[in-house]
Amino acid sequence: MSRRLPDKRLAEIHKKLSSLNSAIESIKNELAFKRDTIRCMLHRRGYTVFRENSRENCILPIKTIKNGDDRFYESLKRYSFRIFLRDVIRLKKFTLKEVSRYSSERTVRGYLKFLEEMRLVKVMGSRYSLIPDKIYSFGDTLEWLIARIYKREFYSESSWGVKIKDTKAGGDFDVLSSVEGYLVYTEVKSSPPKHIETEEIGAFLNRILDIKPDLSIFLEDTELRMKDKIVPMFEEELKNRFGKNSPKKYPVKRVVNEIFSINDTIFIINSKPDLISNITVCIKTLLKGKCL
Repeated sequence: MSRRLPDKRLAEIHKKLSSLNSAIESIKNELAFKRDTIRCMLHRRGYTVFRENSRENCILPIKTIKNGDDRFYESLKRYSFRIFLRDVIRLKKFTLKEVSRYSSERTVRGYLKFLEEMRLVKVMGSRYSLIPDKIYSFGDTLEWLIARIYKREFYSESSWGVKIKDTKAGGDFDVLSSVEGYLVYTEVKSSPPKHIETEEIGAFLNRILDIKPDLSIFLEDTELRMKDKIVPMFEEELKNRFGKNSPKKYPVKRVVNEIFSINDTIFIINSKPDLISNITVCIKTLLKGKCL
């Protein structure tokens, strides 16, 4: 014969369950807010995100490979692996020698073996073939890498390939991040400086005017000097927009090495010595400027 719990005991259990449900709802709401931090920032600026974080045009391991994304991320942090991967994407079918322009054949053999493990290339005799053969650019993969750097190294929410409705400058933002509540926009260039056009600098500045981030970074994935071409292009674009007084109002100053800044809110950086340390300089400047 079953025993009925006393009413007082039932009331205590009901109260605890109610409290537990409230705590669960609070956690769910907090997690939802954290997931949508960037969307919330853009919403408050009057914009709606309609696409983000698409792997469609990225060269990334398939989801079934254990720790595939993490292992690929660690490899992508090496500049030599990134420029090797650009050749792989460009050629699609290639020999060992054809993708050994910037690294030793021994190093490239290791890279190719890794791509085989990630099921991104297959061997055909003495030649290799890229399996996701509809990938034509390294750009989206580089955006994925930069977004992951913000997440892994700076513990910050980040989205890549963000498409926004109703902006004046086209609404295509490479990487958006939330760093301690500050909106950070990173424009990512995988092409060498010689392929960068003045229009791209103008478009970058227009996007800044659209969403008004707290920090903006123009990142050129190269170890070449920014002072030779990219910095003069910025200076020329600023002069065209703001006239002869632009060098005083918006001076492009060297911060350290090949990192340049415009009033500590817009940064121009390359990949030397590495992406993480250069982005760190930008973020440190942002956060130092937010104190008394």
